[in-house]
Amino acid sequence: MKRGAASAKIKKLAGKIRNCEVRLKRVEVTVDRIAKVLELASEIVVKIDPLKYAQDDLDREIIKLLLTNKVITSTQIAEKLGTNRHKIGKRLQRMEKASEEAGEKWLKFEPKEKEGHYRAWWILPDIIKT
Repeated sequence: MKRGAASAKIKKLAGKIRNCEVRLKRVEVTVDRIAKVLELASEIVVKIDPLKYAQDDLDREIIKLLLTNKVITSTQIAEKLGTNRHKIGKRLQRMEKASEEAGEKWLKFEPKEKEGHYRAWWILPDIIKT
């Protein structure tokens, strides 16, 4: 290959490299913009009113106990409300399922030990409207 042809190829390749660098810079700017939007979006917290999942007075009382205690077992709720734990458990499961289906999960059952509580229901306080 002659020097002139090699020089032309080098110049052409250098031009392609500059074009790639410009395109890469555009991609980096776009990624930075997306990262900022995602950061802002993560700070937006939708507040949920758990009482909208209550079908009757007993459900409302269960939710009020959860809001007061943040974590409580079905047995503890049943004792406070004078009913059986199975009835309470079924209602909590229904509310948990309904909130998940609506994309507003605010209630969670933890079957294992967590923070000193075993087989307890937890509310997710950061998303609860007070």
